Amino acid sequence: MNMATLDGLARIGITKILVADDRAENIAAAKEYLGKHCPKEITIEYASSAAEAMHKIKAAFAEGDRFKLVVSDLEMEEPESGHKVVRCAIEHLALGFIATGRVATAEQEADGHGSQVSVVPSESGAIKGTKDKPETWGKIFSAAYAHIGCGNEMDMKMKIFRSMERFALYTKMEKMPDSLVRVAMALYKR
Repeated sequence: MNMATLDGLARIGITKILVADDRAENIAAAKEYLGKHCPKEITIEYASSAAEAMHKIKAAFAEGDRFKLVVSDLEMEEPESGHKVVRCAIEHLALGFIATGRVATAEQEADGHGSQVSVVPSESGAIKGTKDKPETWGKIFSAAYAHIGCGNEMDMKMKIFRSMERFALYTKMEKMPDSLVRVAMALYKR
């Protein structure tokens, strides 16, 4: 994965990204990768907790400089904190993805790191690598770009809406909340 994915994100209007992860080594790896490969048109911010991420999302939206893409860890303060971050992102007109380690062995279970990363929602399947490696962040952003970055504007809006639907299913919501429906409607009017 090279700069092409991040350039592609910039071409489709992803100009402000938030990465949320409570592990300092994962944030450091994301910073290293993005520091080398991110085009100047994209602003990157980082959060080390779900609470900090949601605060940044709401503040940026209120200031009229919203995030366009949020990538969050799943387990931070609580086992499913990432769901709250992604829901907040969607409610504030940002695309939201969860990038979480997948545990394959008992050893990995003990330290909470898996040898693979899942990016939800995306069709990428498991990504080999851990989030404490810069190259894994390249794969994470490739999965996000593959999910949203191809096709025309209507295709992209449909992908965003389907992402919202998958998020609702993934978090076991019985129906998509009204706030997410309003976001979907706002996307179609843009």
